Amino acid sequence: MLVSDKAFIIKKTPFKETSLILNVLSRNGGLQSFVVKGALRPKSPFLGILEFLNEVEIYYNKKENTTLYTLFKADLIRDHFSLASSSGLLMDIGFLVQLTRRNIPFNEPVPALYQSFYYLLRGVEEKKGNKALLYYFLTLIQEMGLSLHLSGACSCGAKKSPYFNPENGSFYCEKCQKGRFVGEKMAFHLKTLADKKGKEIEITSRETKTYFDVLKEYLKFHK
Repeated sequence: MLVSDKAFIIKKTPFKETSLILNVLSRNGGLQSFVVKGALRPKSPFLGILEFLNEVEIYYNKKENTTLYTLFKADLIRDHFSLASSSGLLMDIGFLVQLTRRNIPFNEPVPALYQSFYYLLRGVEEKKGNKALLYYFLTLIQEMGLSLHLSGACSCGAKKSPYFNPENGSFYCEKCQKGRFVGEKMAFHLKTLADKKGKEIEITSRETKTYFDVLKEYLKFHK
């Protein structure tokens, strides 16, 4: 069955002398792997198209009883070469891509994750990378079957909860004081993003780094 789909390139590995093994995050297929024959030949039609984070239209024959398909055509929709000048941002995206590949099953549709990745790259282009990174991270955590307690209220009932416990994903007040100090904004910011209301808030680069590090610490307890 001939299939066409939109996808993001998330990894490519040389295969034999002139071919590639390609990992993509596609709109309808989720994480998928492809053999791209002859992709490294000097006159290959794939040259310049199958680059990291590029958005492409892919064409392949879907067969039963296989999870490695042969890609026979790809059209470039949008490249993201401009990210090469933002090394810190590119490293954060690379970390999230690696986390995605390690924790999300292949060949299962994940529409929310695909859409969130789309928003991530668009957000970076529109200089809204802070919120876009965190929104994708939150979506990925949810797709992994994990959950954060983002009500913002401490278990004792206190509304201000500047402490986060990575062991259980909960926020705590000054009195209960469990976990690490993250400030009073974190729960509110993450809940607003999770509720898809990111336009209502602004998150600084410093806050993004703190939240990013805290979420990575949370994952250490829940892998």
